[in-house]
Amino acid sequence: MKQIPNQFLMAVLALIVRLLVTNAWLGYAIDGPPTGVIEVKDTGSGIDPRDLPKIFDPFFTAKKRTGLGLGLSVCERIVKNHGGRIEVESQPGEGTQVTVHLPLEQKATMI
Repeated sequence: MKQIPNQFLMAVLALIVRLLVTNAWLGYAIDGPPTGVIEVKDTGSGIDPRDLPKIFDPFFTAKKRTGLGLGLSVCERIVKNHGGRIEVESQPGEGTQVTVHLPLEQKATMI
């Protein structure tokens, strides 16, 4: 099994992070082979608990004036196609944390 070059992986992860959250803190760590973990936190207004189950639905947006509601849907598809997962935790008024888990040595599959 071929390993993904680190520069390519970091470029893809950076793109995913940019699509997920803007103006956020970014950190990454390896939580043991073969999974990479990226956590993105912000201190914004958070996500309404009623909206949380819908954030990965195509065309869902809580910001009615901006965006098409495709960013998180596209990010989730990319991550799943690479055998990973995205977790979101949010507290209204305190901000949101998005955690992306990606296997480091798995081939991409189309879902």
